[in-house]
Amino acid sequence: MADWLTLDDIDDDIDFGFGVDNDNFGSADDSDPSWLTLDDIDLDFDIEEPELTNPVSEDLDDGGLGIQDTLVGVASGANTLLKIGGDLAHLTGLVDEDNWASEQGQRGMDYWNGFKSNELLSLEEKRRAAIDSADGEWSKMGTAVWETMTSPRLLANALGEQVPMMMPIAGAGRAAGVATKFFIPSASTKLVTGAATAGALGTGGLMQAADVGAETFERHLKLDNDIWNEDPDYQKLLAEGFSEQEAKERMALTLGRVAATASFGTSVASNMIPGGRILDKALAGVGKPLKGGVLTRAAKGAAGESVQEALEEGSGALFGNLGVQQVDPSVSATEGVGEAAGMGAVVAGPMGAGAGILSGRTPVAEEDESVETLTDDIDRLESEVSGEPYQGDMFDSPTTL
Repeated sequence: MADWLTLDDIDDDIDFGFGVDNDNFGSADDSDPSWLTLDDIDLDFDIEEPELTNPVSEDLDDGGLGIQDTLVGVASGANTLLKIGGDLAHLTGLVDEDNWASEQGQRGMDYWNGFKSNELLSLEEKRRAAIDSADGEWSKMGTAVWETMTSPRLLANALGEQVPMMMPIAGAGRAAGVATKFFIPSASTKLVTGAATAGALGTGGLMQAADVGAETFERHLKLDNDIWNEDPDYQKLLAEGFSEQEAKERMALTLGRVAATASFGTSVASNMIPGGRILDKALAGVGKPLKGGVLTRAAKGAAGESVQEALEEGSGALFGNLGVQQVDPSVSATEGVGEAAGMGAVVAGPMGAGAGILSGRTPVAEEDESVETLTDDIDRLESEVSGEPYQGDMFDSPTTL
């Protein structure tokens, strides 16, 4: 029995792009030429996909300030944060790869990035071309910094994306400080400051780990089958009964976790450099005032944060490459490292400068002398019994020669 298609079933307003073989035209009933068999239709046709265009018909006239692109950056950054949460849950085994947070975050990023101004899209293409044409990772790093810093619109969009990222860091840091004071009422200011700083740095490290780990995972799944087939570990999993997709996801997740762990450690370690914690402490509410005038404080904050972020982002790209390299040896370990370091530095610099400037308004955190810990009391008592001077008093009092 033939499959029948009536001409009445075809919408005249739609161009399907198929042709009819007139020489072999047939019908269910010779008296009814409105019938057309599927065999009479040439099914070798191409379906043209709609061209993706910027949904913004006209750019916002903001006098070149980049307000539209800044807001787009904030919205995109908020969805990036959502995706990071889902990716972290996936890496820790709490949810599957296709969890709601990761997928919704990606959809939100794609949606809001569609509202970038035409000028910003042009500037991004120009920056992309300049970075690609730069020779060597150091040159690519400098190009990424220069192209972004010299374009207020590019910089505004990049800074806007970072605004939502500060919220969990600030929240975790302040929560850690409050919790320390709550559970340890006699906690010194130094202890509370340390706990708040650790909470902020740890949260930032987890976010970096999730970002690097998820990207490493996704890059593995995009590798060609020919590359996978040459990997002995992959072949071993197939021999154990895993399907091709299961074997790929299993290896990708393991290597993604390794990259994430390395990134977390580097993120925390890079904050140990001088000036590397200025922004995190400020967000946690325990920022220490910097010495000097406005320009000096801004320079200290910008230098410390830009170097820290360059190390963090550059090493993240490195660890991702090393992970993919385990399956695809052709991947260079330094691929994209310079660009990642440059983009990290150019965004962290202005934020660090702002934190440095505002640190001049922060009152100096003095130790509460009325609160003494149990250890202080024991040391003082021992000194009185032994007749030895109390060490705390010795260091607190001026030394005479």
